[in-house]
Amino acid sequence: MLQIYDRLILQRPFWALFVTLALIGLFVWHIPKFKLDASGDSLLLENDADLHYYRSINERYATNDFLVLAYSAKDDLFSETTLEDIKKLRDELRLLDGVESVVTILDVPLLLSTDISLEDVEDIDEFKTLEKSAVDKITVIRELTENPLYKGRMLSSDTKTTAIIINLPVDQEYRALLNKRYQLRDKEYTNTLTSQEAVELEEVSEKYRERLTLLQHEETRLVESVREVTDRHRNGRADIYLGGVPMIVADMIALIENDLVIFGVGVALFLIITLAIIFRKLRWIFLPMFCCTAALLVMLGYLGMVDWRVTVISSNFISLMLILTMSLNIHLIERYLEVHAQSPDEDQKTLVLETVRTIALPCLYTMLTTMVAFTS
Repeated sequence: MLQIYDRLILQRPFWALFVTLALIGLFVWHIPKFKLDASGDSLLLENDADLHYYRSINERYATNDFLVLAYSAKDDLFSETTLEDIKKLRDELRLLDGVESVVTILDVPLLLSTDISLEDVEDIDEFKTLEKSAVDKITVIRELTENPLYKGRMLSSDTKTTAIIINLPVDQEYRALLNKRYQLRDKEYTNTLTSQEAVELEEVSEKYRERLTLLQHEETRLVESVREVTDRHRNGRADIYLGGVPMIVADMIALIENDLVIFGVGVALFLIITLAIIFRKLRWIFLPMFCCTAALLVMLGYLGMVDWRVTVISSNFISLMLILTMSLNIHLIERYLEVHAQSPDEDQKTLVLETVRTIALPCLYTMLTTMVAFTS
């Protein structure tokens, strides 16, 4: 193997570097396909019993995804000025692309205040609402705090905070793909999956990932739009807080991206300072950092190529890769300096060959033990 290394690499340095850079470039080409995943699937085992129960219930009683705004008024929540502001906020939210409906205290039917029984109701417009009917404040508060449908949902106990529900449309294609994938995976876990169904599972999984990516982009855009609208209504009259699963997913992806950048740059700077202190030569800073960067770019490109998405759990892989790759580089540099000190008159090719001969096997063992540790 040493002879092959000498013949293919050391005797052909130009071609060796060219092929190396070409391979790095191939993987860099796929980096734009690199994606993050903050969905529930990334945090749960597919064959988890509780997940199975949840999905069976959710399939029967599925509801829309929604965002919720907590509107906390500085003054009286039921004053004309505050209610007018809530109305304007609701109307602006309804105009956003991706919003199916918006429900506020102005719109909910006041069941206890309507003089008709549920059996006699033919149209929901027959119910009184705060916006359409002249219902006094005390009656509305009593309805929202005593009616089991609204109690603890639409109005806080101190009557200063109300919820604004932003309902999102159901994506039937995504839900169908999710259910189909789940059914096929269930067969896979029970070893009843046919070869044709295995091919179908692969196709469905790919379509599911594509649809999930599209939905996450749309929900992220919607969350940003909702925040732009609410910012215009934070005029000293109320504090407004946004919540809901789509918001959590969008913020988690933003946090993961932020962590990747911050920790990656932080570790890189730490390594540069460490190398400068230890070796005090520019070459021993540039070469290891180039190797670490190359390894990282290859991994990012590979993850994008095979659509292997980074999650909250695996988002620290950049820092780990930089540190682990740097440790191997330091082993190589130290061994090279030892060989050079022992034979200062030898040519560069001989020094490199001797370094590789004595350090390749220990580095291999180091990598293998690290792989076993992380796999376990």
